[in-house]
Amino acid sequence: LEYSANGGTTWQASNVFSGLTPGNYNVQVRLQATPSCLTVYASNPVVINAVPVAPTVNAPTVTQPTCAVPSGTIVVNATGSGTLEYSINGGASWQASNTFSGLTPGNYNIQVRLQATPSCLTVYSGNPVVINAAPAPPTVNAPTVTQPDCVVATGTIVVNATGSGTLEYSIDGGATWQLSNTFSGLAAGNYNIRVRLQANPTCFTSYSGNPVVINPTPI
Repeated sequence: LEYSANGGTTWQASNVFSGLTPGNYNVQVRLQATPSCLTVYASNPVVINAVPVAPTVNAPTVTQPTCAVPSGTIVVNATGSGTLEYSINGGASWQASNTFSGLTPGNYNIQVRLQATPSCLTVYSGNPVVINAAPAPPTVNAPTVTQPDCVVATGTIVVNATGSGTLEYSIDGGATWQLSNTFSGLAAGNYNIRVRLQANPTCFTSYSGNPVVINPTPI
């Protein structure tokens, strides 16, 4: 027998056609001794599909946690043909969403694959993506309070707190902040202490004993 995959334009002794590009192929088989005695395959054309292209993975969008909670986020930025699936643990698990949130500190290895062809995947060249350890919020202890001895604005609150880096202090619930931990010339009233990290303003601690009361001693 002789074989053709292009409608009889060319023939070969082998029945195997390899290295084929995507397209339609029309199979015929003939007797070598009697070339005119041939059979055309009834289900022509035989289709070789286009090879899927692996996804393109660009630099992810990373949001580092700002306080000591698992709040890191990685958004995988990738393009590809068809539906994509995403992994940040080296392919151990996959998800349809490209957003991974609530991440703890550590190294993450991004991969993206075609849902229809799972073996067609791309490993991000910039792996690992690092989620840094977040700073701990300040520790706020009982403040030192000096009550005024008459009905004048001479009360004082010294905020006692510790934390990593420069701290900022507030006694109005975070409406205003200052670098000094001493608030003086205070009138009678209730004061709500907060302390935050200057480098991470969203990482703050409210004093558990709020409100702190300034109450002048009557004459």
